[in-house]
Amino acid sequence: MSSTSIARPYRISPRTKKFYRMAFFLVIVGLFLEICMLFVVPEDMIYSFEPRPAALAAFGLLFVTFAALVCANISLWAGMLYFIVKHDSSPMAERLVWFLVSLFGMSFGAALYYWFVYRKLPEKTQRVAAVG
Repeated sequence: MSSTSIARPYRISPRTKKFYRMAFFLVIVGLFLEICMLFVVPEDMIYSFEPRPAALAAFGLLFVTFAALVCANISLWAGMLYFIVKHDSSPMAERLVWFLVSLFGMSFGAALYYWFVYRKLPEKTQRVAAVG
């Protein structure tokens, strides 16, 4: 069987850029919250949970916020790794460095890649990818 390569353009749609911009923003907010929790929370603080309606509402809000941050982290990380592997036209050494930074840096590494590389791409970027 012979391998056939099919050329297909890759376009960064405005919707995709908006989605990753929002995910990037949420990743940075999550990182800021993590740093604040490290330095702001006093050591002698006692946590108690009383099942009052206000406490349940606050817990629900925290849960929804945490779930949104987790989804944003995962989608930015997976999306940037996919873009590096499949569509980035940078030299192989540069792609390898960004892949390793994103892979081991998790969502923070993906946020760095988004900020320094993906964000600067024009919306109508085209790259011919060979599919074999």
